[in-house]
Amino acid sequence: MITKSQLLSMDLSSLRTVQSELRQSQSNNQARRSGVNEARGHVQAGWQGDTSQQPIARLQRLDQRITDHINDIISVDQAIDTYCSNKENLQRTVISYLELIASERFFMVTEDWHVIVSPVVGLMGGPNLGPNAARHQNNLQVYVEAFMDYDHQAPIGDL
Repeated sequence: MITKSQLLSMDLSSLRTVQSELRQSQSNNQARRSGVNEARGHVQAGWQGDTSQQPIARLQRLDQRITDHINDIISVDQAIDTYCSNKENLQRTVISYLELIASERFFMVTEDWHVIVSPVVGLMGGPNLGPNAARHQNNLQVYVEAFMDYDHQAPIGDL
């Protein structure tokens, strides 16, 4: 199980860097496609008859391969984007709930996600906060499990 510190420090910047590289690759491939299409135009304009058919067919196949590659890049980019956005949203949900618990000032959350009554409150003989701690514990467990389970459901796994 992920610890509280690990969740709080989760950083997906390396995946965002991969996205930038993918987008640059997509742009480069678009330029290659333009070059192939320009070459095909020159062949069609300058060559006559059967001699132009073979180079044109090769250029069309090359154009299709580049197009397929661009589509693959777009699919990977979208999967990474969806994964990062959803994972960051799940992280924010957990953090927001941790902040809610902290704002009550009666509870603490341990590194392994146990909600406990703050020692200070316990020493002061405050009200019985056990039921509220249990409620927070259950809610927090749901959020942390959703965060962890997302990796098994994420679209990035289909790549």
